[in-house]
Amino acid sequence: MIKSNAIDRGRTKGHWPIPPVPGRVSAGVLAVGLVLSLLLLVAGAPAGDVALPFGLGVVVALVLLPAAHLDRALGVAMVLTMPLLPASGLPNLPIGAAALMVALVRLVLERPEALKSRGVRLLIVTWLPLVIGVALSQWAAPSIWVRPTVILGLALCASIVGALAAIESLDLERWIDGFSLVLVAVCGSALAVFALQYLVGPRDAANGVITSLAYLRGERATEFFGTINNWLVFGDREILRAVSPLVPSPNNLGGMVGVLAPFVAYRWLTSDEARWRHLAGLAVCLSIATLLLTYSRSSWLAAVVGVGAAAIVVAYSVRHSRLSFRSPVGLRMAATVLGLGIAIGVVGIVSAGSAAASDRVTRALNDPSVTTRVKNDTHAAGVFTQDFVRGVGLGNWGIVSGDTSGVAYVHDVYLEYALAAGVFGLAWAVGLALVPLIGGVLAALRVRTVPDLLLAASFVGFGAFGAVQFFFDDNFLNPQYAWFYLWAVGASVMWCAQTTTA
Repeated sequence: MIKSNAIDRGRTKGHWPIPPVPGRVSAGVLAVGLVLSLLLLVAGAPAGDVALPFGLGVVVALVLLPAAHLDRALGVAMVLTMPLLPASGLPNLPIGAAALMVALVRLVLERPEALKSRGVRLLIVTWLPLVIGVALSQWAAPSIWVRPTVILGLALCASIVGALAAIESLDLERWIDGFSLVLVAVCGSALAVFALQYLVGPRDAANGVITSLAYLRGERATEFFGTINNWLVFGDREILRAVSPLVPSPNNLGGMVGVLAPFVAYRWLTSDEARWRHLAGLAVCLSIATLLLTYSRSSWLAAVVGVGAAAIVVAYSVRHSRLSFRSPVGLRMAATVLGLGIAIGVVGIVSAGSAAASDRVTRALNDPSVTTRVKNDTHAAGVFTQDFVRGVGLGNWGIVSGDTSGVAYVHDVYLEYALAAGVFGLAWAVGLALVPLIGGVLAALRVRTVPDLLLAASFVGFGAFGAVQFFFDDNFLNPQYAWFYLWAVGASVMWCAQTTTA
């Protein structure tokens, strides 16, 4: 639907405002950083400092990398939480944040005229309620509001990056290729951790992940997850839920899969490049298995709704248009269904030995984590109604509620931002779900090709997924989830705006 213009042709050939150097130079910088990190590890340096040379090498390599490879590399780098600054006395700035800055600067320098486009204007309207709500809300001590503010500020950058990337079809496809690599790495490591429990036991496997977090996220991450985690399912025997050292939270992991998998599935079903099609297919299969093995009930429910919404949009569009699915697209879609069935069967066999796994679904109201969330949500709704115009401020829920558990947030995106920024924050949260969902539906009614229909359906799928999961958790406190989700929102706004006005 989107035609490549002179800018995109120049970008593909490597014509940047900042001339890139050969790719082998970027690879060399990355290799030097890796070697230095390994030497620090051998020398016994503090865990939080070991990854610093590698992290800085990644950032320098991204700046120097030629255009033809940059989007995929940036998509991968967004998931990296390795620190860029020494752990002692300084905040942990992860590689993912630096990757976003590199992407934003590159895209703005390349196509400044796009900042005036209809898609960017619509994106600004999407963010405006939160800005107004935060400005009107109460401001607590900086130690409380700085972290959520930084995460949301970078999420805003991610949404702009997604919008600018979606202007050109080649850019969008390369970013999705990067997301395929992300899912293979994250889901592959999560499945490896899940399998490891059958060799060393659930607790030893969990402790191994906790130890690795010191090198990937800094020592504070090890301390936090060592005392507060929800990795184990208890019952007649313990089960370690699927977690990845890159995304060490089952709910965040399930949420990330729900956001990225629809786009990767689109790439699998439409790509003409065999290597990226096969990679995307592998990512889809790993994602299905990982989503099920997280035992994240909110992700399960959201996935069912998301897949159902996307399927309805596709079926309706096919029925009321001349579009038809022919081989190989039809064969790949059938393979997707087959893969899902196989994954469900494997998970059923693995989970059959524990009643606790089935109790998470059949007896959810007996789970203390569920009843506690219901009480917190009820309390939060009451606080919101007391002053629905001015919120209590970003990150301030723990003080307002008297919560001493160390979890200073509401397990509900809508309530979290309604409390933080009043009715304006609530409008922002609702918009994050409805904008891609409605935009995808409108685009699906206008497209004339199967690939465009599947891309529109992917926006519908992840929007419906988010709309449901928002009721059960606030994954926006996790930087990676926030960045990926808002990237997808920005891409949906730009692509759907161009498609519906073409």
